[in-house]
Amino acid sequence: MARENNNTGEAVGEFRITVGEIKREGFSSSKDNAVEVGVKGELTSFQPARTKPLVYGKIDPCATFTVLRDSNESQIDWKVKMTDSTVSLTVKGEGETDSPRVEVGLNDDTTKSLDSTAKKNHNSKAFAAAKKLGEERRWKYSSNWKVWPEKIIIDACPKVSSTEQNKIDSSGVCGVYVRSRCRQTVNQDALWVHEGKCDELTLYILIRPNVNRTGPDTAIISSSIDHTDASSVLAILPSSWEPCDALKPECHVLKDVKLTNWERTARLECKILKSNVKVDSPNDVSDVFVSVSGLNKIESSLLCNGHESGNTDK
Repeated sequence: MARENNNTGEAVGEFRITVGEIKREGFSSSKDNAVEVGVKGELTSFQPARTKPLVYGKIDPCATFTVLRDSNESQIDWKVKMTDSTVSLTVKGEGETDSPRVEVGLNDDTTKSLDSTAKKNHNSKAFAAAKKLGEERRWKYSSNWKVWPEKIIIDACPKVSSTEQNKIDSSGVCGVYVRSRCRQTVNQDALWVHEGKCDELTLYILIRPNVNRTGPDTAIISSSIDHTDASSVLAILPSSWEPCDALKPECHVLKDVKLTNWERTARLECKILKSNVKVDSPNDVSDVFVSVSGLNKIESSLLCNGHESGNTDK
């Protein structure tokens, strides 16, 4: 964690390292196509939460690197998050399966209760504000809330520009996704797996929850089965979209679909500063429990939490 004022002030960023299993399924470099093992670093800037317009809730990493086990590469390969591209896609559903709301036993009484709650005096303003933001479905269910599609077919909209078509083609998100029969394993049991060849990247349609409840949950297309892995997200569907919309012809065209862009860079480096710190525990019967020497002024200030550091040699 990096902080202002010699690391004693407000947090400005975070660098997190994961060692071990860093990705499950959906990568071509593994022979068994099951688990990706190695070291992963994620750099997150808190600047979006510090400058207007403020971003609330979880902030995704702005740069990442991955070093796979048994990798022969001597240089760390960094990727930097770039501006998302906005495209239009057609998202059509085939077949019907029970929605998770039906599977847990909800019925028509639920929708009546939600309608009644939204109209109450103490909720009417909040509901009107949510409706203005296009978040009406946080208060009400869709008319076909009981069914979700068995298959979801994603393709580019007809008559798109050549530039937009190239972006869609390079993203690789188009194709047929089949709903998994697994339950209680992912958020809202929303898991559609891309039908592709064995040597192709496995893609998934998932619903990424807004844990902080600062906005609605959003559907994503990812190469990882873990919705928290921001660097694996290929596309973000509009927040108003729900899987049941794929079964409505009037909702098949989706505008403002965001395609994420990551670019490799050689301008970032991960360095560990050399330290001369030594820690000793005296063997004699003195009152000294442990002694620390070789501290520089910055290290001493961190240990003293910004207070007077005193002698840095002892």
